[in-house]
Amino acid sequence: MMFSLLRDFFMGMACLLLAACMNAPTNKEIRLATLPPDARHVIEAALASASIPLRDGRSCYLEGQDETFGAFLSAFLSEIDDPDGRNYVQVEIVPDELKGGWLANVWIGKSQGEEVWKWGISFFIHKPDGLVDPTSYRCIGAG
Repeated sequence: MMFSLLRDFFMGMACLLLAACMNAPTNKEIRLATLPPDARHVIEAALASASIPLRDGRSCYLEGQDETFGAFLSAFLSEIDDPDGRNYVQVEIVPDELKGGWLANVWIGKSQGEEVWKWGISFFIHKPDGLVDPTSYRCIGAG
C-alpha cells in the first residue's frame, strides 16, 4: 500500500515536471531593448522566439514538419546557400496606433532574377514596454 502511494506520488510529480518543461518555451518573455523597434532588435526578437511552438499551422508552409518557429526559419535559412541566387533578410516594422505598438515581419527570401520564394514570421510588439505578444506569432510568406 505504501509503495503504491509513493509510486503514484512520484509518477504524478514526474508528469507535472514534464508538463512544466514542455510548456516552458511559451512562457518565455521576449522584450525588445529599444523602442521604436529597429531591424536589428526585431531580428534579435525573432531569434529569441526560436523555441515558440507553431500554433497557426494554416499559415505555415512546412505544416507538420516543424514544431517551432526556430525549426521553421532554419529550414529556409538552410536553402539560401545558392551562390547563383540573391538571398536576403528583410524586416518590416508597421506602426499600429489602434493596438498600441508595431507589427514586425521578418522575411527570408531567395531570388534568381525573379523572386523564387519569401517566407518568415510575424509578431506584435507592445508599446511602451517592448513586450512581444506571445499570441501574435504567425508564419508568413509565399513561393
